[in-house]
Amino acid sequence: MNLYVLPSPHKNKLTSSISVNKSGWNIKDVPRNYITYELCLLAVTNERDYINAIGCIADIMPHLITIELCKAAIRCSPYSVFSIILRNSQLFDTLIVKELYYLGVEVNGYTISCVPDDIITYELCKTAVKTSGGGAIEYIAKKLPNFMTTELCELAVDVSHGIILTYIEMYGYLTLDMCKTAVKHNKFNMDLVPERFKCMMEE
Repeated sequence: MNLYVLPSPHKNKLTSSISVNKSGWNIKDVPRNYITYELCLLAVTNERDYINAIGCIADIMPHLITIELCKAAIRCSPYSVFSIILRNSQLFDTLIVKELYYLGVEVNGYTISCVPDDIITYELCKTAVKTSGGGAIEYIAKKLPNFMTTELCELAVDVSHGIILTYIEMYGYLTLDMCKTAVKHNKFNMDLVPERFKCMMEE
């Protein structure tokens, strides 16, 4: 049901709920007097187009943006909430912003690229590597080199099941143990092992 084309007399609590249940983005067409916190929660967690819902709510009903609503939205789409923080920073205090960013990284490690440098820690980098299947190590190597360690690379190799081996080699962190871990996950990863380590593994 699309409220945008529905005549005003037919826009009510029921049709609003049905519309938002169909797509979270439809909350933009709900009459303001029918927008409740519960409807907002439905919008930001609806798997059908929830990405834009939180931004719409922040624009039209900012008083309904709560920490719990943001957490619910982050569990579905961290990037959508991060954009709200950037556009409407006055809605949050510093500690809440940090909490939301950290939760986002717990959900999707790639979102570490959105986190301000001054609140990034080594532990957050570890979380990012874990929840990105090792992929976040690329961003850390390029943008956060001070946090790059052998331990972090070992973790990336393990959680990626070895497929990130070549990338670790590019940055000079590859070790024999990492190669062994990669091959343990998948014998075909031997093709990714540099020659200098292959001979040691065959001994």
